[in-house]
Order: sequence, then C-alpha cells, then structure tokens
Amino acid sequence: MNSFFAIALTLFFVIDALGNIPIYLSIIRKIDQKKIKRIAIRELLLALVIMIIFHYLGQVLLSLLSISKSTVQVAGGLILFLIAIRLIFSHEEESPKYVSADPFIVPIATPLIAGPSVLSVIMIYALEQPQDLIVIGAIFVAWFISSLILFFASPIYKLVGEKVLAACQRLMGLIVAVIAVQMFIQGIKGIILEGTQ
Repeated sequence: MNSFFAIALTLFFVIDALGNIPIYLSIIRKIDQKKIKRIAIRELLLALVIMIIFHYLGQVLLSLLSISKSTVQVAGGLILFLIAIRLIFSHEEESPKYVSADPFIVPIATPLIAGPSVLSVIMIYALEQPQDLIVIGAIFVAWFISSLILFFASPIYKLVGEKVLAACQRLMGLIVAVIAVQMFIQGIKGIILEGTQ
C-alpha cells in the first residue's frame, strides 16, 4: 500500500497538473466552448492510454536489456532529480505556446499530461515494482486527480491565481527531489549489496 501511494503521488507531482493550468488554458482558449469538454475528455483518455502503453513497453524493454532493479533505482533517482529541478526553477517564458484550434493527442494528451518526464518515471517503476496492478492503479489515481484539476482549470485559476499555482509547482518539485534522493540511495545500497554477494 505504501508503494502504491508513493508511486501515485510521484506521478501526480511529475504530471504537474496545477503548474500546467496556465498552459492548458492558453491551449483551449480558441476552442469553441461547446467542444471544450468533449475535447478535454478525449485528450485525457488518450493520455491514460499512452501512460499504460509505456508501462508495458518499459517493462519489456528494460527486461530485455537485463537491467537490475538497483540500476533502475539509481537511474530513476537521477531522472527524478532533474525533473524536480525543472519543476522548482521553471519559468513562464520556457512554457511552449500552442495555437492549434482543435488539438488531437498533441499537445494536451502529450506532452502536457503524458510527457517525456512522466513516461520515463512510469518506465522506471515498471521494472522497479514487480506487481503490475500497483503501478497501473497508481497511474490511474494520478491521472484521475490530474484530470479533475485540468477539467476544472478555469475556476481553479480564477480562485487561486497564477502565483499560487507557481508556488504549488515549486513545492511539488521539492517533494519530487526528496523522493529522487531516496530512490537513488536505495539503488546505491542495492548495488553495494549485490557486489558483496
């Protein structure tokens, strides 16, 4: 159960739905109001499908390469730490600007929700966690909460404002950094134990 919540929270923080609200709103502002909900639901479901595909793809790929769990933890820790740095020190001007009138897969499903960072983390957990249901369940929980946030992005943005959202993004980045360090240390311990056997 602890692994389930840890994976779900990590994925939720990396998806960064709160931090992506301004970008999401800039994408949908030119879309006909009657189409927004339908497009949002479609893109959110496509993002979920992409994440689940990458879970199994990562599992197969890493298994074929015979990569050990400890190695995955070390690599995962480093990747998560880089993601945390991006979350903490991101700037508005770095955010991509999209002008598509009717987005399909790009840019909402990916890279906004199921972006490279999220897919990398999913692939890491695919090998680190032997039970598929735990990772799939965690993906679904993180996706569902993120989807609710983006589905109600406009009222959330009006309620809290961009500065609060930016502060939340930095807090999430700090938590991801702590998780990254813990994963890295666990990987190093595993490698040392493997070397002594």
